[in-house]
Amino acid sequence: LLGGESRDAFMARTVPGWRAAQLVNAQPPGGRVMALDFPAPFCFDRPWIAEGLAVEPPLRVWIESSRSAADVLDHLRREDVRYLVVTPGYGGGTPQSLLPLADSRQSMQRVLGLRAALRLVGTADGVDVFAVPPAAASTTGAAAPTRP
Repeated sequence: LLGGESRDAFMARTVPGWRAAQLVNAQPPGGRVMALDFPAPFCFDRPWIAEGLAVEPPLRVWIESSRSAADVLDHLRREDVRYLVVTPGYGGGTPQSLLPLADSRQSMQRVLGLRAALRLVGTADGVDVFAVPPAAASTTGAAAPTRP
């Protein structure tokens, strides 16, 4: 009541996902967060995309409708998703992180490719936080246009 517990300790004890949200909030500003089965997206300090109780996760839809992991990454980038937050319901905190999103052999290949491209920022309380890599620079060898 009078400061016996820090705000952070109180929030970590009472708000599921608080520590994972703090991992995201400690990253450079900008972009959006895609949260899979995350109970407290309001704790993020940036916009988020989260599925509801009756809505299939957008990431699953994108995986199913894409031809490759690169297509999924491109979709994430077009939506300015810079971080994926994966709870235990989607394998978070385990080597199976993101694998439950696949429901066919082809989609499993896309999920594995996606996971290989992501960078694990950290895991807190069984929740994984992945960074989506920025698009690669042009490999054509042509110089980028400059403005006068």
